[in-house]
Amino acid sequence: MGKITAQMIREMKGRGQKIASLTAYDFPMTRLLDEAGIPLILVGDSLGMVVLGYPDTTHVTMAEMEHHIRAVARAKPGALIGGDLPYHSYETIFSADQSARRLVAAGATVPAAHPPLVNRWAGPWQTVPLHGNRFDVGSHLYAAL
Repeated sequence: MGKITAQMIREMKGRGQKIASLTAYDFPMTRLLDEAGIPLILVGDSLGMVVLGYPDTTHVTMAEMEHHIRAVARAKPGALIGGDLPYHSYETIFSADQSARRLVAAGATVPAAHPPLVNRWAGPWQTVPLHGNRFDVGSHLYAAL
């Protein structure tokens, strides 16, 4: 699989093509998803329950999200890498922007020519006014910074 861009995802959506998006929390799973040709990999805050043993996602910290995004990014997938903004990290526009930048710095990004993706759980009609373009995948909001 070559490098996937946000534009390619938009084109797939425009053609009505189904877009696979799967979750990875570590290097080996990212490698497997990349080999399978998955175009969008999400490092979800679900890692709190699946990997860290928390009772729900509200216990996940920015530091934990950054750690797992770095692990996924080290696999250097061709897919876009998205990352959830954890609970309480997006209470204001400023905090959402700062938190998104931290995840991008950790690797929630693709090569320099492509926009990074950061995701904040949103209700069906809510958006977060982060900088740049936005597009919805399922009930998650992806913001291309």
